Amino acid sequence: MERVGPRLAAGAVALALAGGMLLAAGSASSRPMPRCRVGALTMRVASVSAAAGHRYWNIELRNRASASCVLQGFPAIGLLDHARGLFAVTVANQPGWPDPRIGLAPGQRAYFTFGFTVPGPCGTHSFAAYALAVYPPSDSRYLAVTVPGGVAFCGTRVGGDPVVYPLRRGLALSAD
Repeated sequence: MERVGPRLAAGAVALALAGGMLLAAGSASSRPMPRCRVGALTMRVASVSAAAGHRYWNIELRNRASASCVLQGFPAIGLLDHARGLFAVTVANQPGWPDPRIGLAPGQRAYFTFGFTVPGPCGTHSFAAYALAVYPPSDSRYLAVTVPGGVAFCGTRVGGDPVVYPLRRGLALSAD
């Protein structure tokens, strides 16, 4: 797998970035709520599931700041090698899902799902990533989940692009 430098990586996440402020959903006030940034969030893998050669990681983002903030859309995802270099792999936004705006008070959580094909059906067309870089919507910095020993991914020419589902309020992935 080819690796890309930080400048190319920043360009790759630029599509996921949007400046400005959003109003909190259902807010009675017209004051804008700032977007959640890396410094205000913690991240962890909340659960893992598997189906027919695929893995799905449900990832939790928690607002650790003392003020509310808002998340909307899809986080951008990067796969990192053992030296924290980005692989040149596209992680596609899964189409057909709602795109809710989620206001997070201090301590509240939002979730998203990351899905990928495992290398079993891929033979020698696989690679190992040692961390997952998660760029919250509207942020050019990332949070990382380290995977001790790495995790094997099927090469995208054989297994297709890994996918990310949009942020949501609850852990369960549903189209509601």
